[in-house]
Amino acid sequence: MLHGIDEIDATLWNACANPGGDTPYNPFLQHCFLQALEDSGSATAKSGWQPFHIVLERDSAVLGVVPMYMKGHSQGEYVFDYAWADAWHRSGHDYYPKLQASIPFTPATGRRLLVAPDAPDNTENCCSALAPKWHKKPKYPAFTSLSCRRRSGATRGS
Repeated sequence: MLHGIDEIDATLWNACANPGGDTPYNPFLQHCFLQALEDSGSATAKSGWQPFHIVLERDSAVLGVVPMYMKGHSQGEYVFDYAWADAWHRSGHDYYPKLQASIPFTPATGRRLLVAPDAPDNTENCCSALAPKWHKKPKYPAFTSLSCRRRSGATRGS
């Protein structure tokens, strides 16, 4: 778990974010883009976008990463879940903070389960299973994934 993109080497992150081959290049997944969001104060705890990135490692090798944020609101998402938050609140539960696999302020679709090119075939499934498990913690009642595509190209919902 990373509380800032600067906690991982840019080369390791970018190898997962844009591995080449059949995977289309996505500038919004690049380490430098996420770093600029954090350095500018746009993606910070104070702005309601606390970095909470997942790194999947085996034997000190990075196999996959998930850009993830702990959110205290639904602003800047381009997908409005205010009705869900209201319904959750009316049923006596807290909707926030929620964990969200996404790129802040960026409605562009793309992969959010980022896998290194030499990672085992099941790595994307491991990332997919690991990310929602964090919301099982009592202080994170919800998990969403916005504008997500898997390697196969199929769009995934929240």
